[in-house]
Amino acid sequence: MIAFFDPKPMLQLPDGELCSLDEGWLLESIQYAARKAGYSDGWLAQDFYFSILRYLEEEYPEPGIALKELSGLLQKILCLTGYEDIAAHFQLSRPPVRVSLGHLAAQAGGGYELAFFALLEEQLQGILRSGSQNAHFVHLGSCVRSLVSAKKWSKKCSLLMDEIISYIDKRLRDAPGRILFLVTVE
Repeated sequence: MIAFFDPKPMLQLPDGELCSLDEGWLLESIQYAARKAGYSDGWLAQDFYFSILRYLEEEYPEPGIALKELSGLLQKILCLTGYEDIAAHFQLSRPPVRVSLGHLAAQAGGGYELAFFALLEEQLQGILRSGSQNAHFVHLGSCVRSLVSAKKWSKKCSLLMDEIISYIDKRLRDAPGRILFLVTVE
């Protein structure tokens, strides 16, 4: 296996788990705090975000950074640059959990929908236990084609896709706390 070098430090979660720094989540967190402080979507969030990334890639001395430390660092920089109002609204929550539905389908084996749903349930239980407020499910299209054993998209594929999305929605909607999720077809 080849591992590509990522110059950003790893993110250490409160439970000690390490994960790569999800750049979209970081940018979203900055934009959310800016909106809460009354800034429009045209605010300098992307410039601020790119500056933070550059610092983490080129100057941050450690191979990992704790979630709480990263949040404090971002608040400090916001204050130093005159955006105390945004810093007051800024808070990093646990990054989104990313689940490859295509990978789960491959584990289950083509045509084994019951095995797939059992694996999906394990992933959903893990998300619920993790305390994450966001989940991103990717590769739904390849998952469905694998489970249906279809090279081309069919009505059966559409029905299974709807069933998977409904299952995820029901499990996360009925959970205590609010978990936002995104499903990407790809």
